[in-house]
Amino acid sequence: MTRAIRIQDVAAMCGNVTTQTIRRWADDPALGFPKSFNLSGTVVWDEAEVASFIQKQKEKHHGNTDQAQEAAQ
Repeated sequence: MTRAIRIQDVAAMCGNVTTQTIRRWADDPALGFPKSFNLSGTVVWDEAEVASFIQKQKEKHHGNTDQAQEAAQ
């Protein structure tokens, strides 16, 4: 089930960045930030998509920790 979260929650998930930063990221197609959608007139994001974006950024900058652990075994 999808959990819809508002921009303040997205900002908190992304390290307490500003809502302006979230809007900037959302407007930059090269970044691949999840798209927002309207839910009863409120702009929201899918929490799982935001979490997936964060994980991809982590892997991009720190390597895939699962693969590193498998290689170490």
